[in-house]
Amino acid sequence: MNNTEDGLNKRKGYLHQDYLFFHLRDQESQTFSMHYHDFHKLILFIEGSVTYCIEGKYYHLRPGDLLLVPNNALHKPLIHHEQPYERIVLWLNPHLHIVSEDCMQCFYTSCNQSHLLRLTTKNQKHFRHLLEQLETSQKDNLFAHELLETVHLTQLLIWLNRYILEANHSVTSPDIVYHPRITQLIDYININLEKPLPISELATTFYLSKHYLMHFFKTETGYSLHQYIQKKRLIKASHLLQDGIPPSEVYISCGFTDYSQFARAFKKEFHTTPKAYLLQYKN
Repeated sequence: MNNTEDGLNKRKGYLHQDYLFFHLRDQESQTFSMHYHDFHKLILFIEGSVTYCIEGKYYHLRPGDLLLVPNNALHKPLIHHEQPYERIVLWLNPHLHIVSEDCMQCFYTSCNQSHLLRLTTKNQKHFRHLLEQLETSQKDNLFAHELLETVHLTQLLIWLNRYILEANHSVTSPDIVYHPRITQLIDYININLEKPLPISELATTFYLSKHYLMHFFKTETGYSLHQYIQKKRLIKASHLLQDGIPPSEVYISCGFTDYSQFARAFKKEFHTTPKAYLLQYKN
């Protein structure tokens, strides 16, 4: 499928199918903004000069590298030079009903250390073959083609999970660049979204001045600290609403002190009200 990935993803990226497959090759340099998706994203990098930023970590890609971007992770590619950028991209619904939920563990297991897997030449060929099988089965209309498609997708995910679990595939510097203090701060924010999280207290917790922390975070992530916290709170709120929790409880659970402020921020982010969003998922 050679649609431009960004063209199908004007907003945040909602995937109503089980998965989508893209083989993309861009000739011209592009600029992407930091964004997130409700779906998992798998990227096999083939050609180009690209650094991928995911949650404050910068991954310098080499041909054959595999990136696993879990749903709701803030990310963007930084494309260097005007040379072709080629990659195979798989969007996967986290609630994929055609395979076991265990098959999605690869997006979380690998991310304890890194979002990047550097495949050996042999494993690159094998994984590419699995992707080609999936692409072929997606295009045909022969007998039981949907069943075959499910088999190939399941086979691909099983191989990927086994590959991650069977050995340590972490990639070291200089191809992964990040500041440990930033990743610690991001982890702290993500597990404390229900708390007030004033910047002054974060600065004290991480032994930094308030001004330096704000400048440092913006430089490393591309987001202001306030923007990042609010974005993550709204993502959490959307999932709580999807689970059927009423907006009057959600805004408190996500660290908002005022419902009207929460409702305005939610509508700006998702272009609908919290109540309408809740009803959409109830139906």
